[in-house]
Amino acid sequence: MPCPQSRCDKIVLGFRKTTGGPPLSSHESGHRHLKAARKSAVETPVELGMGRAFGAFIAHSLLATVGCFVGAFTIGFMVAGLIALWSSGPGNIVDRAVDSWFFRYCVDNPYFLLPIFFSFCLGSIVFRFSKHSSAAWAWVLPGTILLLNILPSMSDRSGQGIIQNYFGRDCGSNECLDQLLFTAPFYTSVAYSLGWLSRRWLSAR
Repeated sequence: MPCPQSRCDKIVLGFRKTTGGPPLSSHESGHRHLKAARKSAVETPVELGMGRAFGAFIAHSLLATVGCFVGAFTIGFMVAGLIALWSSGPGNIVDRAVDSWFFRYCVDNPYFLLPIFFSFCLGSIVFRFSKHSSAAWAWVLPGTILLLNILPSMSDRSGQGIIQNYFGRDCGSNECLDQLLFTAPFYTSVAYSLGWLSRRWLSAR
């Protein structure tokens, strides 16, 4: 195990005094410290910076999908609930909120208008706290997942069927779940990245 620099200097100085050699000069001591600093810099792992970049990318991707989706649906359901309080119809308030025009056209599939708007605003706000460029690529992971789910069905379905499955309103129960799990996160992540980029563009002007 290598000894600390100051201890090594003392050992060398004591050896030179014992043998009658010249003392350790300041130039030699500085040279030793410089070599130690260079060695420490070389031994600093480059993977540390890559790990931080990857962590920032995952954090932005989760915020642009799960975070935006949960936040937007919570706000949308609260607004739809208020609308349901003033409306009359069968079922409880939860059923009336889900069946309201606001929830069906602004929150739910296939448009996801409120989640997209919420994600764009959140991306622009996040720019104030995180300038890391991985936010501009938050759509890559959700887009890849969506593409990997579309490609296997291209051999079994027509183009019109794929559009209805992942992007249309005339979807069945399982297909609508695909829109919720794969299409909506892609929409929100694109909006998140655009919001972050627009804020960066405005700040650079």
